[in-house]
Order: sequence, then C-alpha cells, then structure tokens
Amino acid sequence: MRPREVCQLYQEDIKQEANIWYFDINAQKDKSVKTLESERLVPLHPLLIELGFLKYCKSQKHERIFPSLINAGEGEGYAESCNRWVWRYNRLHITNEKKKVPYSMRHNFSTFLTNLPNIKESLVDEITGHVREGETRGRYAQYSLQIKYDAIASVDYGLDFSHVQYPSSPKSN
Repeated sequence: MRPREVCQLYQEDIKQEANIWYFDINAQKDKSVKTLESERLVPLHPLLIELGFLKYCKSQKHERIFPSLINAGEGEGYAESCNRWVWRYNRLHITNEKKKVPYSMRHNFSTFLTNLPNIKESLVDEITGHVREGETRGRYAQYSLQIKYDAIASVDYGLDFSHVQYPSSPKSN
C-alpha cells in the first residue's frame, strides 16, 4: 500500500471475510486515493497479524488506526509526518543511501511479488492499486480476496521477526 493509504486508515477499514482480514482502501470521509484503481481490498499479510497488528487496532480508542497522525492536506495527507519520521529513522539506523526512502518498501514488495512464479502482472497491479490495461481487465475483472491473500502470503523475505511482539499491556515506568 502507499504510505498515504496506510496512514489515513480508520478502524472500519479493517475488515474480515471468509477468515481473510483485509484493508478496504477507499476515498470515504476525509481519505483520498491516487486513482480510481486505488480503491481496492488488500489482504493483510499473515505476519502482520502474527506480530499483533489486529491487537494494536483493537487497543486504539479512536476511530483512526494511527490517531496521532495529522492530515497535512494536499500532497501526502496523513503520511507526511510519518514519512519524515521513517526517513530520519532510516538514515540513523539503516542506510544513508538517498534512494532508500519509505516508498522503497512498496517498490520492494511489488518487485518481489512480480518475480514469484505464476504471479500475473495484473494481480500485482490490482494488489498495489495500479492502472490495469484494457477496458475489461481494468474495469470489470477483479481477483478474489483468496487469490490476493495467497499471493501476499507467499511474500517472504526470509527475515526473523520472532523477537517482535505487540505488548499485551503497557509497560510500567
């Protein structure tokens, strides 16, 4: 997902259908999308659930998933302050390469998915919200949540996240 799509999410945008949790990316309320194709359903990667993303969402006492983010309006909207923070963190702890920016994660995901065997370009386009070629494919044909989930779940960078957990209760000071 685009950083702006993630940062503007409401609690009601996290949904479940047939045991598949997904993001409902839409332009309702004060949200916006880049193109018509950007409105889509994107299954959560099982690792997000394993790491406690749904627990985090339920712990928020606000209608937004990330209530501390402020809408900067045109441009990056709710993502502006988040992108600045990620950029600083990235430079301090990960890399000084100027081409490695928050959007790089989206590019890496798209490239990884595209290089998997039996993954169609049109499926990658639908998951990432890119314009698809042709009237029929672009407007009418859509992949099922299960097919999109299977593709997303197959993305494995080989990293160990077993040490990362969402805390079950706030740390006491």
